[in-house]
Amino acid sequence: MKHMPLICLTALSIGVAAPSFAKKSLWEYDVISNGLFDMAVANEVGKRCPSIGTRKLRGLSFAQSLFSYAKSEGYSYSEVKAFIEDDAEKAKLKARVVPYLKEQGVDIDNNETFCPLGKREIKKNSQIGKLLND
Repeated sequence: MKHMPLICLTALSIGVAAPSFAKKSLWEYDVISNGLFDMAVANEVGKRCPSIGTRKLRGLSFAQSLFSYAKSEGYSYSEVKAFIEDDAEKAKLKARVVPYLKEQGVDIDNNETFCPLGKREIKKNSQIGKLLND
């Protein structure tokens, strides 16, 4: 349950890649941008909080829905795969996730501080919370 990044990348690699020159960046699609953000936050919480895990099947299903969306916007499997595997794109996602975690009271160096955020998200039934279990 604590392997959400691998699951997310695997699921997304089933069909998502780097956009060609004529296409806009996948980050410009709110569905993709927000979805990857939610998955990354859920992954960090599930990985770092000892009492909360990630829901693998739900994560795979959600990742597949993001791929399907990208495909409906004209992106090929190879384009999406290249996008999610690109180090610069991973850095962009991390640059959004880390400040959010800190704003939510998480101390990146203290795994226990991830738990309250996870519990709040589960209680809110947010997309992040739906990807977690306690």
